[in-house]
Amino acid sequence: MEERVDEAAERAARRWIVDLARAEAELAARLATIAAAAGGPEAPALATLAIEHAAAEAVLHGAAGVLGSALDDDEGLATLREDAVRRLVAGTDAALAWLLSAEHTLLGNYLALDRMPGLSADDRLALRREWLPDAFDRFTRLDRLIAADEERDDVPA
Repeated sequence: MEERVDEAAERAARRWIVDLARAEAELAARLATIAAAAGGPEAPALATLAIEHAAAEAVLHGAAGVLGSALDDDEGLATLREDAVRRLVAGTDAALAWLLSAEHTLLGNYLALDRMPGLSADDRLALRREWLPDAFDRFTRLDRLIAADEERDDVPA
């Protein structure tokens, strides 16, 4: 019976990693879309974050033993891009705030993974040494980008 519980916990942790990979891929697509559509001084930093999220997806898929991208579905990718453009229509500030909220949610999901009993020792080590610090770094850089954008907006013309 205990072996079954361990297997179920391991499957749950593996599924969580796959879901994290999908969230990373979705955020990468949204960031890339907003970077391309918005332009402006924050575009290069947003594009860099998009690339880093796509790399994080690949790392997580590798840990979960999954091949390919979570966004192989063209229709799903188009929907994500349309959603990002709709956010951008509301204004760059609103789009950036929405991206920061998504980063925050993703960071919380990494923290939740650390509390999962079925996470393997190797994955827990990778989570604590790489995945979580990298996620926190991406969140912090986006937060700083938003702060710098707000400071630019506050400067009188």
